[in-house]
Amino acid sequence: SLGLHGWARNLDDGDVEVVVAGAAAMVDALAERLREGPPSARVERLVRLPHEGDIGAGFLIG
Repeated sequence: SLGLHGWARNLDDGDVEVVVAGAAAMVDALAERLREGPPSARVERLVRLPHEGDIGAGFLIG
């Protein structure tokens, strides 16, 4: 519903890495959703960093 493209993966240390591209306001909206997380998750922190380069084919988050 946000019209973002990207990907997500679980890291060995338990973190989740998410790379997205799209309108800045929609990336901000996703960040807010990620801060909340699903009911069964525990979100301790959210770190936002710029991503250099192509995100690849990825998937459509929508």
